Amino acid sequence: MMTRNINLLIIVMLILAAVIVSLVYLKPNNSYQPVQLGGEFQGKSIDGDVSLTDFRGKLVLLYFGYTSCPDICPTSLTSMKFAFNELDDEQLNQIQPIFYSVDPDRDSLEQLQVYSQFFSPLILGMTGSRQQIDSAIKLYGAYYRMVEQPDSAMGYTVDHSSKIYLIDQQGEFLGSVSHNNPNQLVEKIRSILQ
Repeated sequence: MMTRNINLLIIVMLILAAVIVSLVYLKPNNSYQPVQLGGEFQGKSIDGDVSLTDFRGKLVLLYFGYTSCPDICPTSLTSMKFAFNELDDEQLNQIQPIFYSVDPDRDSLEQLQVYSQFFSPLILGMTGSRQQIDSAIKLYGAYYRMVEQPDSAMGYTVDHSSKIYLIDQQGEFLGSVSHNNPNQLVEKIRSILQ
């Protein structure tokens, strides 16, 4: 009789455990919302305040980096330059490439203009306050972090995203492309501008 009661108790406990597991782990999560990337960003260029709305009607190519970057940024901006060489004048008039510095302590607006224009006169160099930068980074799912380099004259480097973010003529985020594939960038630009 006691064994029967213990077996019955074990069965009841297993059923309760199964019900709890199904309620906790198998319950559909109706509150799940996919993260929507993109949105309005602000900052400054040598010509004054800049925001995404300034470029309505143009395809924006947004890249986050910094002028002291030893390799990734030059590669990315060179890829943009090569891509622009494949576009005709009509297409070039419909795009606005932006180099957004995440290192405003070292990158002056004058420095950003010279650096960006070295790669292409089309590229707008800009930066912002730390709050503006962090907001833009979050909006586009990008990242950056300062890495101390105590044995270097630079003092620190910056790890950062290496994608080119595409924003359509109405300010909607379309996606991103690799920083080192000018052919892919040309194809994307042409397909969006058609």
